[in-house]
Amino acid sequence: MNLRCEPGLSCLLGFLGWSSVMKKIRAFVSESYGELKKVVWPSSDSVVSSAKVVLVSTALFALFFGVVDFVLLKGLFFIF
Repeated sequence: MNLRCEPGLSCLLGFLGWSSVMKKIRAFVSESYGELKKVVWPSSDSVVSSAKVVLVSTALFALFFGVVDFVLLKGLFFIF
């Protein structure tokens, strides 16, 4: 281990092991970028179609649960 360096922050950080941490971070970012190049991204038409399905199904479920809530509330008011 080389303990001789110029006085300053870089010497302190190198002594504390930051250089190995930075190498690991750089390797992680490089590998992540390489993996992102391999991803097959969906087309914009596919994304829009999926978004429409999600929005319509959400609206239908909200309507269904709203009706069920209304009916149960009216039933409780009728009983009590």
